Amino acid sequence: MRNVLNYASDHFLRHLPIVYVLTVIGRKEDGELAVRGLFIGDDIECFNLAAELSLKVNFEMLDEPIRKAVVYLDPQEFHSTWIGNKAIYRTRMALDDGAELIILAPGVKEFGEDKSIDGLIRKYGYRVRRQRFTQSRLMRIWPMI
Repeated sequence: MRNVLNYASDHFLRHLPIVYVLTVIGRKEDGELAVRGLFIGDDIECFNLAAELSLKVNFEMLDEPIRKAVVYLDPQEFHSTWIGNKAIYRTRMALDDGAELIILAPGVKEFGEDKSIDGLIRKYGYRVRRQRFTQSRLMRIWPMI
């Protein structure tokens, strides 16, 4: 993804006065969040420096992939499966092929952050787009393109 953004910036946005402002947030020893770095610049070096610090501050590198992980989602923060998906995308690169991921999410009460989407998911379930629209009356309102 970064390569796509860099390409677009280099080939289509050079004429614009774009300035990047990037922060790196990390936990202090007491567990509180703090700004660990502020990077301001108009080139890729700004991003590279921020990414380098973020890797040091926010990632724990492992010697080998994880076979089984248990992730606990704080009920004060995670109320929907939409936000709860962080358990997947924050662990997927560390998991071995065929690994088991167990997610404990006592605060999850809804599917989506938006009440209307939550209602649709409760009514029709999670389905691929084609299934969802061909099996519902929404096809008349929102036709597939």
